Amino acid sequence: MIYGLQKAGLLKRASAFLLDILLLITVASMIIMLLLPVTGQESYAAEWAGIEDRAVTEYKASVGLTPEIEKELSEEEMEAHQKAFDKAFKEMAEKDPHIEYVYSMYIQLTLVCITVGLLLACLLLEFLVPLLLKNGQTLGKKMFALGVMRVDGVKISNFALFVRSVLGKFTIEIMVPVYVFMMLMFGAIGFIGTIVLLLLLGLEIGVMIATKTNSMIHDLISATVVIDLPSQMIFDTPEAMLEYKKKLHAEEAEKQSY
Repeated sequence: MIYGLQKAGLLKRASAFLLDILLLITVASMIIMLLLPVTGQESYAAEWAGIEDRAVTEYKASVGLTPEIEKELSEEEMEAHQKAFDKAFKEMAEKDPHIEYVYSMYIQLTLVCITVGLLLACLLLEFLVPLLLKNGQTLGKKMFALGVMRVDGVKISNFALFVRSVLGKFTIEIMVPVYVFMMLMFGAIGFIGTIVLLLLLGLEIGVMIATKTNSMIHDLISATVVIDLPSQMIFDTPEAMLEYKKKLHAEEAEKQSY
């Protein structure tokens, strides 16, 4: 194994990343499906669907457009369609305040289920699995012989792994885009949401280009780097690394004395 930094190849990193994302989505989806009936989200979703049906029959307005219909509508027609539903919702809510409560609970419980599902999936696949496999390896990294260490060549600590997986990946790289996307879906945010997503993507790409280790945001926050595990020498402690450096220096000095 080599003492100097052995960066992982971008192709192998991308492959491991895609595998980990697919696993994360699969596990999170399973957890969310279990949470929906437990939290009561399904009952509020069904009640809200009934309210939308009333908007169609009584007010001739609906947000439930199919993608095929949306393609046929102009931007002005879409805006008029949304305004018609907003007006219908306001009138119905004035007659029956329970409608606004149903909508609020439907949105909140949906966000809760998605957040908890993604958090548990992230803790399982991005924190607990690397704890078991060692060297920061997720299942994707294990498959492609990649690992994670501190930028100084020392083995990643449990705290750094937690910061990397929860603060970096879950909080910034997963939940920020998910919340913005959800707000876009529910019409709570407009063009600004798209700008936020593009800025986050640009920041991620910019960090990878600007750093010598081609790090992502979660690596930058946790001071870690993805490495080619079979060829990378990783030290257990900073002291062990210092001792190894002293040994190399002594060997080099001994060679020069001849």
